[in-house]
Amino acid sequence: MRVNRSLLLSVLLVTVLLGGAVGAVPSLADTGDTMSFTLQPNSSYQSMDLISVTVQVLDASSAPVQGSSVSLALSGGDPGAFLGGTTTELTDVNGNAVFTDLTVDKVGTAYSLVASDPDVSGTLPSDPFDVTPGNADHLAFDQQPPASVQAGDTFTPAVTVDVLDSKGNLVTGATDQVSLGLNGPGSLTGGDPVAAVGGVATFSSLSVDTVGSSDTLTASASGLTGDTSDSFDVTVGPADHMVFTTQPPASVQSDQTIPVTVQVLDVHDNPVAGSTVSLTLSGGDPDATLAGDTAKLTNPSGDAIFTDLSVDKVGTGYTLVASDPAITGTTPSSAFRVTPGAPDHLTFTTQPVDGAVGQPLQPIVVAVQDSEGNQIVGTGKAVLSFANNPGGATLGGDLNKSPSPTTHDWHFTELTINKPAIGYTLTVTAMGLTSAPSSPFTVKGTPKLTISVNHGTIVATSKVTVTVVLTGHAAPCNAHPTVSYIFASDPKTEVPIGEVKPWMPAQCKGTLTLPRSKSGQFVAHVDGDGPYNPADTQTPAVLHVQALVTDILHGGYATRSGYRLFHYQRSCPPAPHKLCPLVSAKVLPPKIGKTVHFYLQALLNGKWVQIASSTNVVHSNGETAVIWFYKNSSVKGIPLRTRAWYGGDSDNLSRFGPWRYFKITS
Repeated sequence: MRVNRSLLLSVLLVTVLLGGAVGAVPSLADTGDTMSFTLQPNSSYQSMDLISVTVQVLDASSAPVQGSSVSLALSGGDPGAFLGGTTTELTDVNGNAVFTDLTVDKVGTAYSLVASDPDVSGTLPSDPFDVTPGNADHLAFDQQPPASVQAGDTFTPAVTVDVLDSKGNLVTGATDQVSLGLNGPGSLTGGDPVAAVGGVATFSSLSVDTVGSSDTLTASASGLTGDTSDSFDVTVGPADHMVFTTQPPASVQSDQTIPVTVQVLDVHDNPVAGSTVSLTLSGGDPDATLAGDTAKLTNPSGDAIFTDLSVDKVGTGYTLVASDPAITGTTPSSAFRVTPGAPDHLTFTTQPVDGAVGQPLQPIVVAVQDSEGNQIVGTGKAVLSFANNPGGATLGGDLNKSPSPTTHDWHFTELTINKPAIGYTLTVTAMGLTSAPSSPFTVKGTPKLTISVNHGTIVATSKVTVTVVLTGHAAPCNAHPTVSYIFASDPKTEVPIGEVKPWMPAQCKGTLTLPRSKSGQFVAHVDGDGPYNPADTQTPAVLHVQALVTDILHGGYATRSGYRLFHYQRSCPPAPHKLCPLVSAKVLPPKIGKTVHFYLQALLNGKWVQIASSTNVVHSNGETAVIWFYKNSSVKGIPLRTRAWYGGDSDNLSRFGPWRYFKITS
């Protein structure tokens, strides 16, 4: 027989107290008990719903076993699920272990309760059941915001918020409207209410426009406990535009600094640090220069601060133009004007230039300027004087001037200097200021150059001596005059001959000796030296060149009383060795192709009478000849003479050769 377990417990207690022994106790492992679920779980529960089951323990004779310890464990479904409630119960008089407060926290399918009893061999699973989510209880961020995001950028991946029951199970059937809010500066875009789908609210267009650190998102829905996301940082976006937060003053002097600040911002007006801002000048005087450090990096506030800028030229309508390589386009400042600074110096705005002795110099203009070279209104008298006077000259003209009423500077006109020299400079004093010396200039004298020749008319083979004299130049004259010749046959062409040598500087004169074969005129030129202007001869030296005609009376002859004697022959071969009067002529310079005239005269009744003439062409050897022939002996014994004549041309005057005297004898 099986011993009642309640009675056995009492017996054992008694045994212990009495210290004696009671008969043998049956082994529990050998009881042959069995278990069965007399009350199975339902097929489905919501999370944390109470689950009631009953497990009956029977002995081998199918009699209920009272006092047996039945324990339940959870199997299947979510391995992380927890079986709550009283999971161990003693069987009652009917052998039933009744469980009434069991719960399962995690959603899952095919859960089962597994019963075990130390007195029963093996375990016993219940029927399977599912656990579904409970009622929506709270919200929780599932996909957290990224740890860092640029201002204005969309959060990627999209932030999601789950609707959960009290045990954190996703309520897949929830359609609650979930909204997001921002804990941080600026505005949140894309956090408007979104209906949960399958228990998940997805926010795919979230962005924050303002830089911040450790920002968080808050999720909320009506009737549910909200949640706060992990923290995240919002960083500045790329540079997008610029603004002048400190504009240049409306008016500034040329010697004053111009403080300006340019802020670089991203598309959402967050300041961008570390960006390079450069400034250039626009408008006003196109020759103006923007001085100072014109490129700056922005500080953490996005500000590029310029403290040492200045503009050197007076003008209106200037602007500073800001540029940044990271930004498309430029940003101009407000307009400003630049006015002159304090008077700083006098300057020659029109410098003196070279002039001539006694002649008015070109006008000279002097102005007062500020340190940047901008003209200031001149007041009072300005006095002009020599700063360097190498010629020991006197400066003539009005040297004490008032400023021009229109241009407000001083104009010195009709100034003269009475001595030539190189390196004159001037200076001026006005308004308590003295100018630096002017540019050096030269005042030149104007010498006179004359030229002459030793003979006005020469023959072609003669030499001519040309004399050149320079007057109006202080000795010694270290000039080097040159001589040119203009041929009468080509009056438009001047042919250089060369420098006058020898030249005598102490006498300012020189000579040049050379042969001439053509008529024309000499001219001279001097380039000028030092303080003297160049000069040309005003009146050329005219030279007339006569052709040289030489002739020879050929043939065998004797000479008597100055006459060459020829034998009479009616005809003579044209040969010099025959007894015929052959006359040849040569013209210098050679006149090949020109004509030479021959004349024959006889002394009749005390007078020379022309009895014959001949015109002959000059041949390639430069000579021509004629033979006088006689028809009869009527000329025997009569004094005769002959000569050649060249008629002249554009280069040479006409020229007769000498008379050659002869007689015809028997």
